[in-house]
Order: sequence, then structure tokens, then C-alpha cells
Amino acid sequence: MNDQQTTDVVQAEPPPASPTAGWYPDPADRRATRYWNGETWGAPSPEDRALAMAGRIAYWTKWDWRVESQTEIQAVLVRGHRPNHVLHLILTIITAGIWGLVWIALAIFGGEKRKTITISPNGRAIES
Repeated sequence: MNDQQTTDVVQAEPPPASPTAGWYPDPADRRATRYWNGETWGAPSPEDRALAMAGRIAYWTKWDWRVESQTEIQAVLVRGHRPNHVLHLILTIITAGIWGLVWIALAIFGGEKRKTITISPNGRAIES
């Protein structure tokens, strides 16, 4: 009698595919994104940096932010409006100072809010 040994060949699953090149959340900073070139975190090309800037601007403009100024690597976004101080002064005079409380509250809590987006050389999109 011949004993034949059968060998079970276990095929290992291929390693998980690496994420495609693109912009991903930075694990070290929740406010930032970083560029993954397909193999390592790397420096993006100027076109990739411009694309990342356009993507961040598109995201924030959906939330009523507007672009105040922009370069290839930095943009300043603004939300809200400045109070009209002349109008509030007139209303304060007409109401014998009562409107001044509203004016002070608007000056403190209202107005414009600014946000800066910067794309760093290593591909991080930093918002402040």
C-alpha cells in the first residue's frame, strides 16, 4: 500500500491594496489633510496642491464662507458682515442710548469671522 500524502496548499490572501494617491485626513492633526502619493506621505506636485486648495475652498463656500484673498498655497475665507457703525450710532441717539446695548452685543458677537487655509510643502492642508 502506498500512502500518498496530500499537501493542502493554503493560499494567502494578497496584502490589502494601498490607498490611491490623494488627500487624506492627517492622523496627527484633525484640522489638516496630507497628501498620500500611493506609497508614502509625500510632497505633492504644484497641481496637486492647487487641487487641494480648490477642494478646501469648495467645502467651506458651501457653508457660506467667501474668499477674501487667495494665492497658490494660501486662502483667507470670511463669513459674516461688518456692523454698520454709523447706522447703530444713529439708532442709539434716536433711542436715547437703549440701542447701544444691541450695538455692543453685535460688535462683540457679530461681525466677520476669518479662516486661513494653507497648503504646506509636504502636502498638509492646515486651517486656522
